[in-house]
Amino acid sequence: TFPQYAFFHESGALRQVLEIFVCYRPDIGYVQGMSYIAAILLLYLDGEYESFVAFANLISQHFCFDFISLRKEQIDIHLRVFDHFFEKKLPVLFHHFQAQGVHSDVYYLEWCFTLFVKCLPLDAVTRIWDSYLLLGECFCIRAALGILRMYAEHLRLMEMEQILQFLQDIPSDLNIDELFHNISELHISPSTCSKVYARMVKPGEATRGEGTRDDCILS
Repeated sequence: TFPQYAFFHESGALRQVLEIFVCYRPDIGYVQGMSYIAAILLLYLDGEYESFVAFANLISQHFCFDFISLRKEQIDIHLRVFDHFFEKKLPVLFHHFQAQGVHSDVYYLEWCFTLFVKCLPLDAVTRIWDSYLLLGECFCIRAALGILRMYAEHLRLMEMEQILQFLQDIPSDLNIDELFHNISELHISPSTCSKVYARMVKPGEATRGEGTRDDCILS
């Protein structure tokens, strides 16, 4: 994770935060990819303890918990919510993806799993996190759709393999201001997102929050 930042590996800070989390939440354990989230917190917070507290609290929130704990039923609900807004906001691109057999689980899942850390430049990630921490899942959806909207003209000309390769390796020199302009054009409120989420839950599926421990907030 972030080989360009040697202090993660020389100090052992990243490993320490993850090991403490595994002890704190053995029900989750270590899941490949969570190191990207912990690394961002270590970059911006003061020391391992503050980073661990923030990491544990962030993972305990419903949205992150559902992905990190690999809860298939819950993940499927989040994917259906994303697809709903994708079709509504970018219908031409949505139907092109469907025709090419490109489904949201092959790109949106990873974007959410690492909160965009793995796929976007650091400056873009920190700006996305600022709004995600305030607005929650709806901003992750807006950010993902903002990426797709920004590159829609190119993506519509691609076939499946090209699309998948592009979305797995988004240009590192992307224009961050242009990205956030595209995000700003996509209006999805937290309340609207919650209503769509409720509609996407099928009979018998676990409801939001079952199995979480997000009432145990560290400080």
